[in-house]
Amino acid sequence: MGKQLIEVVLNGDAMACKEGESLAAFLERLGYPADDFATAINETFVPRSDYDNRQLQPGDTIEVVVPMQGG
Repeated sequence: MGKQLIEVVLNGDAMACKEGESLAAFLERLGYPADDFATAINETFVPRSDYDNRQLQPGDTIEVVVPMQGG
């Protein structure tokens, strides 16, 4: 049987993802560039080295911060 969908919040918007989906797979599916952002889950910074092992849980609040260039 396939994995169930769960709800997480990404940058303030409710989204569905597969139960047990890794943070890396979730962000890749959404098209985030490989190295150009920082991520926190439930207000805790997630090091890039943990993206593959961090499984999303129902209700997780994910913040993705993309740096902006300016002068």
